[in-house]
Amino acid sequence: MTIRIFSTCFFLFIVGYVSRVSAQAFIPFKTAYRMVANYAPRAGFVQRGDQQLPNSRTVWFDLARLRQMVDQIEADGGDGIRIYFAAYDNAYTSNVTEDGQVPPREYWGYNTLLLVPTRDSIINGGVYHRDYFDPIDSTIVNRGLLCPPDCGDCPLLLPR
Repeated sequence: MTIRIFSTCFFLFIVGYVSRVSAQAFIPFKTAYRMVANYAPRAGFVQRGDQQLPNSRTVWFDLARLRQMVDQIEADGGDGIRIYFAAYDNAYTSNVTEDGQVPPREYWGYNTLLLVPTRDSIINGGVYHRDYFDPIDSTIVNRGLLCPPDCGDCPLLLPR
């Protein structure tokens, strides 16, 4: 049987879902929900003038971008993706980023994620997953959709 989960801000519909992911990778919804709630006090806040706003709790990446990254990793002989927790600078007035692109102003100061390709390496008999990327033509992925501030799609695991 296949089960698919569709959500709105208030309802959860299970229609069918087929997964190719190992069963050991899955956790129950209630556990995931609790873990996301546990993270809330650690996420911190973003200062906007005299306002303290909740920091990002989710980052969404479109499937095309992820597929493109996975295709490149496979072509390079990589073995996975390391996810770094990161944060945007608080301001981008005089310090433009190295690639000349300034993130959207509403993202300044918010948490984000960086996706970095890895390649397995054996050192002294131990297997390591080393980050690899070209410093000039970087394969590090960022610029997903942050929530907050962009929470229009009501992520299911965020407590209401």
